[in-house]
Amino acid sequence: MWSVADHSLLVDVGFDGANIRFVRFLDDTHLLLVPQVASSAIVVTLDPLELAAVALAKVTRAFTETECLTYDIDPCPTTLEALRNG
Repeated sequence: MWSVADHSLLVDVGFDGANIRFVRFLDDTHLLLVPQVASSAIVVTLDPLELAAVALAKVTRAFTETECLTYDIDPCPTTLEALRNG
């Protein structure tokens, strides 16, 4: 991800050292990446809601009361169900 303001690199996403041969939009929110050695293609989402859902599905624990107090999270989701259901 690049900054439009100063053209600096903000986030560099690696693909296990694969050299990408080409990139193509599949639709408005998905990119197709094909590695130089194409054993399989990589589909990347650009949709913030889909990214959040993927990240949330990988969460293994909720917040503790102390974390909620420290980071001013209210209401405090202390169970995975509460965290995932917002």
